[in-house]
Amino acid sequence: MSEAEAEIERNRDTVFGTEVHGYYAIKPFQVTPENRHAIWGDADLEDFEIRLYPEEVRWYTLRGQEFAHGSPVDLVDYCNDLLVVVTQRIPANSLNTIQIAEFIQVLYRLVETKMWAGQLYLAANQKIEAEKGVSPR
Repeated sequence: MSEAEAEIERNRDTVFGTEVHGYYAIKPFQVTPENRHAIWGDADLEDFEIRLYPEEVRWYTLRGQEFAHGSPVDLVDYCNDLLVVVTQRIPANSLNTIQIAEFIQVLYRLVETKMWAGQLYLAANQKIEAEKGVSPR
């Protein structure tokens, strides 16, 4: 077992072994209704959370309705794509202080999500390392 595999296994035992619901939630991805268009480009986008399960990832509204699921590698791609979308929105908009604070929260949650994917899933870790041009540990 490689160093990366051993570390991921320890992380998985710690996180998934202690979670009452069997998942780890990253939440909230929340933007006030009046700022959703400026941040997301979509005024109708609902606030959501991402739940990391041992073998898959699921997206839920904050009301608890699942609206998507995918693999850990899908999650890395999702974070990458969403980071591009939200960062491209900023030059096009003059954001006020509240919008900037919400934008920073969204960026933080995306980075947090990608970090956890790399710490809990070997395939996601390998994808992240490949993006950096570094061979996995």
